[in-house]
Amino acid sequence: MRSPCCLPPVVALRIVTALLISISCELSPRSAWGQPSRGMYFTAPFGEGGTWNLYELSGGAASSNPRYAPSHTPAWNGAGWQDARLDAESRVERLSGKQVRGHLVAIESAAENEAVQTRAGRGGPYWIGLSDDEAYGGGESASVPPNPTLDGLKGLHGESGDGVGWKWSNGDSFGFANWAEGQPSGEDDFDYVGVYSQKTNAGQWFDSPGDVAQRWITEYDTEMPYDFLVDQQPRHVPGPSGGWGTWGVREVTGVGSVLGLNGTLEQLLEIPSGTKVVDYQTSVLDYSDYESRPTHAPIEVDRRFETPGAQDHLAMVAHSTIRIPEGQGGNWRFRVTSDDAAELWIKNRSFHSVSGWETVVSPYGSMAIELNRSMATSEGIIELPPGDYEVELIYNEFAGYAALEVSASGPGSQEFALIGDPGAAIQGATPYVLEQFHVRQVRRTGEGTGQPQTIGDLAEARLLLDSPGPLDEVLSSTDRQIFFEYGAKEVGWFKNIQDVPAKLDGGAFALSAEGVLRVETAGEYTFGFHTGSGAALSIDGVKFAGVGGVGQLFDDGHTLLVDQAGRTSLAVASAWLEAGDYPLELITYNDAREAGLIELLVSPGAMTSMPARGAFRLLTDVSQAVDHVRPAGLQLIGQALPGDADEDGKVDLTDFGILKLHFGTGSSRAEGDFNSDGTVDLSDFGILKSNFGTAAAAVPEPTSAGLFVAGLVLLVATAAVRRSRTLCR
Repeated sequence: MRSPCCLPPVVALRIVTALLISISCELSPRSAWGQPSRGMYFTAPFGEGGTWNLYELSGGAASSNPRYAPSHTPAWNGAGWQDARLDAESRVERLSGKQVRGHLVAIESAAENEAVQTRAGRGGPYWIGLSDDEAYGGGESASVPPNPTLDGLKGLHGESGDGVGWKWSNGDSFGFANWAEGQPSGEDDFDYVGVYSQKTNAGQWFDSPGDVAQRWITEYDTEMPYDFLVDQQPRHVPGPSGGWGTWGVREVTGVGSVLGLNGTLEQLLEIPSGTKVVDYQTSVLDYSDYESRPTHAPIEVDRRFETPGAQDHLAMVAHSTIRIPEGQGGNWRFRVTSDDAAELWIKNRSFHSVSGWETVVSPYGSMAIELNRSMATSEGIIELPPGDYEVELIYNEFAGYAALEVSASGPGSQEFALIGDPGAAIQGATPYVLEQFHVRQVRRTGEGTGQPQTIGDLAEARLLLDSPGPLDEVLSSTDRQIFFEYGAKEVGWFKNIQDVPAKLDGGAFALSAEGVLRVETAGEYTFGFHTGSGAALSIDGVKFAGVGGVGQLFDDGHTLLVDQAGRTSLAVASAWLEAGDYPLELITYNDAREAGLIELLVSPGAMTSMPARGAFRLLTDVSQAVDHVRPAGLQLIGQALPGDADEDGKVDLTDFGILKLHFGTGSSRAEGDFNSDGTVDLSDFGILKSNFGTAAAAVPEPTSAGLFVAGLVLLVATAAVRRSRTLCR
């Protein structure tokens, strides 16, 4: 290889310009080469004459992006220098078409050193191909007396010299170094060179014994005249397609450890036998199993993962199509809040800047969060003209807590909305409890009885309330509202409220709260609760119609119930209530965990499909006003239905009106030409008629059927008149 600084000025300028263009069209201050890109191929113009070579980081979660090729990393914990050299020299790239054999990277300029360091990231030090071991052509430089004018000698910090002692494993001449302070150390057997990746000394070199396990960089001297990696077509991950207003989601569990984005891609591209696969549709991607808080993005419309139980070692893919409306094209901002790795890929487009922990722009333009991380938010900017765009979202949960939220903000807007969120506007006043709740609490002590000091389920909680033991603690009180947290704080939706009842602070206990609900205005209302273990809510004479969160309806819809939750859970249900008074009962318990939550909630209107904190109030002894507006997110588009002229996901009278308006004159699908023959005629009307009611009703209503008969007569008459006019010309 040749360093750009050794080239004629005009050629060097062209190389630097090409490098800057290849990095990004618009770079954020943090991302001259993107954020750390462990496990991905990348290219850079440091080949002969400024041509493009290929690089690959190995010894991490995966050696190469599985969208391009299967991983072949020998070990997660890296390798010694000799093993890394053998591995690099055994690899043959297949991306340039040349099938070039690799070698440990030979870094020959400051620009190349910076490029490699920023792509390697802070995942630990990594080997490069430099050595003064005589077995690899070196000269045991550390044995030579220090001389600051010569490269490779103790005390030298990056000055260029004649390279006495140090050799690159691929045979390239040594002419550049970037030693850290006090390096090389000159100690015996410290014959091999690694590169630091910590923030304070990232990119600086050090010598080391060869048996230390580290990552390594493989370089392929492809010497292509352009950045050929952009031509590679990454593989799509299989999974269900989204529909009108929905994401198609696949969850895969039972795959063992899922390490980072590349490990997740491998599991999803080649699903191992013995794994569990769950496919479903959901309107938004907003998940959380945090007991301490929901996802910290401000939208907080959290749902659970579909796979039961803990989400450790989960791999997920979601597909849909987003629509950028006319007049709203431009720079869109997308946010992904995740714990752990994730990737947002808008196909055939490329993010031009990203920010966030462990976040990069991939070679094919996605916003990629490549390593497992604690919950954090990444943001990317991408230019999207009006139109429809396929989207693929990859996510993994390694272990511990899990969270995922995907949102977007349009040009000039500072407000983010969940992608696919239809939005909500809830206004009104809440019902309230006459006087106060009558609360009975029983804490199980079990002392001296041989009874376990836990409560297993709601049935056991009811039994404890009805028949407490002689040593169990019993407390009765009246309270304005039912709210308390114990152990981990800030679990629920309401903060800075004194716990009621204040007596409870953990342990195994059961609680019943009874009151009379006053409804002053007939209408639809939503009731619910947060619970850490389990709860059941019933209102005399009320049958719930809709249910949301993790709640289930029992007793023919008269009871909203969650049992053996195992973690903080939200359950909601809606019902129509006439004005009047309704006896109400809540039963809940704690299964002896050290932390938990109980909140009894109410909202005017129906808020079961996407319950949001802003629409709810604690159910208390006063009516409370609610004025909640949640903006709609980007619309999710499904496959166009035959007869759906306005592409709103249903074939209805609006589509009939469009066809009628353009009958005999239109020539596009938007005008009613459903068979694409260039005219809107009776055959198109037949397509609309046969699909009328699709996605809206099983069969057309009688009124709609009558309108169709009238419409058919009208269309036939219109066609006859137009043919008559044509014959008379």
